[in-house]
Amino acid sequence: ILQDRYEDAAAILETLGSSPTFKSDPAYQYKLGYVKVRLERYGEAEALFRSVLAKSRVPAGTYDNTVQALLSMLYRAERYRELEIDFKNYSPRIQDKFVMARTRYLMGMTMFDADNFSDAIRYFKEIKPPADTELLIETAMRIGDCDYNLKRFKPALDRYAKIAELHPATRWGKEALYASGLCKIKLGFPESALTGFERFLQQNPDDPLARDVAMEAGR
Repeated sequence: ILQDRYEDAAAILETLGSSPTFKSDPAYQYKLGYVKVRLERYGEAEALFRSVLAKSRVPAGTYDNTVQALLSMLYRAERYRELEIDFKNYSPRIQDKFVMARTRYLMGMTMFDADNFSDAIRYFKEIKPPADTELLIETAMRIGDCDYNLKRFKPALDRYAKIAELHPATRWGKEALYASGLCKIKLGFPESALTGFERFLQQNPDDPLARDVAMEAGR
């Protein structure tokens, strides 16, 4: 698995599964499900994950990882309604705070993708330390995006400006700098927006966002 040799890993795990001891073990089922996801055998993976979660006794770490793996798979498949139901059913038993933060982020993104920005903010604001730093920055960006889509341009600008100041060299900082300019346009400050766009292009001429920034600057 560590070498990304998932076909080999699946073959070994499936051989072990011939033993009743392994076949019913939740940690084994989770690991085989993880490998099946990597091999894009999503139906088989889902069956394994749900088998783990149906058991009355599952070690906390295995349970938490299985919930996260199932919800992540549902999100990628855009099965948002099922994700919402499973989150409500399984998340109350999650013990790991990092896993809880990541599953709340998935719920926030589910609401975001459905244009339900107010509920998305509610889930995003529940994500707090000790969630990992990158997730916290990503969450702050998405809250800004929600505010922007709700036409709350001043709160969005304040949040973007803070991210751009604290994380200038990161993809989030660059995205926030661009988004700040869009907010300034909406707030009636096109000159300030143009200054920011020009600075972005000077500092990041080859960035994937540069084309969009140049188009806004040229309007």
